[in-house]
Amino acid sequence: FLRLDEERSGDRDQDADACQRTMARFAAVSIVRFEAGAATPMLESYPVLNDLATIAYQCPGSRIIIGGHTDASGDRGINLRLSTARAEAVERFFNLAGIPAERMQSVAYGDSQPIASNATPEGRAANRRITFDVQPIQ
Repeated sequence: FLRLDEERSGDRDQDADACQRTMARFAAVSIVRFEAGAATPMLESYPVLNDLATIAYQCPGSRIIIGGHTDASGDRGINLRLSTARAEAVERFFNLAGIPAERMQSVAYGDSQPIASNATPEGRAANRRITFDVQPIQ
């Protein structure tokens, strides 16, 4: 069972910061991966998604911004649509795990924010990912 890095304070900004740190720490070592050209998470990513949904569930005063990313292969417009579909797939997964839809937002980044070189297969695989930004609900 995953727990937040620190106890919730009741202050929405501090609680969102604790949730962001916990999700970022977990996501840094457990990446949600996608096949090239596909919007469905790879099967090995489902335990990661379950754990991330558990963290998000512990943050009821926070909004989760789910960012979809692609590698730079292919058409930019297609990549943008693909990143939208990836973020929405994770949003659906979280919703089925009990996170209310009004607490989430999907954002498409396409290939605009690479974390690795697109010149290698390993780099392209790393760029096909999901990111999470946790913000207090205002």
